[in-house]
Amino acid sequence: MPTPGAPPPGASGFASEGDSISVTWGGNHTGMYAKAHADLKHCGLAVGGSGLNSMIGRIDGVTACNPKVVTVLIGANGLANATSTDSWTAGLFGYTDRLRAKGYKVALGTILPQYHATNPNYDAIFNGRRAVVNDAIRGAVGTHIDAVIDFAADPVMGPDSAARNTALYRDGTHPTDGCGPGCGGQGKLFTVYAPVVDRLLGL
Repeated sequence: MPTPGAPPPGASGFASEGDSISVTWGGNHTGMYAKAHADLKHCGLAVGGSGLNSMIGRIDGVTACNPKVVTVLIGANGLANATSTDSWTAGLFGYTDRLRAKGYKVALGTILPQYHATNPNYDAIFNGRRAVVNDAIRGAVGTHIDAVIDFAADPVMGPDSAARNTALYRDGTHPTDGCGPGCGGQGKLFTVYAPVVDRLLGL
């Protein structure tokens, strides 16, 4: 595992990677953070529908951004169908290791719950796997990542049952739009996200 060094020359601000839950806009936790820190450079690199492999394939975009901090939330797409949680987690940490080796600080989000009324078997597999992966993420601080953004530990957004609440998750997967810190599902994610990113940026 790499020992992270100093940020690359010229590194500044933060980049956010992941899937549709992290796509940057005004009602999203990454967009809310960027708006609250308008003086910081922000590269919103998350792409809707992304799985782990497609995100890994975009790693050059992080290098081009050259941030001090990279935040990552991935897993909503593909985790339930992965060969195993071990192989999926190994791929995730291989990605974060590459970023840390370049000198970037990496904060990794724990995976949120899902609920599909017509597919309880999928939900059982997904939520069981996310619990295993989330434990691995929490245990990776100081080795594969610099910090955990522990969305899954939040008592409101994190439990499996939270995904059934349409005030929090509009379709069982995507958090509802943020209407300010702590308001709406994305607003609640913001209150977990912001202090971690602030700390890594030294704010």
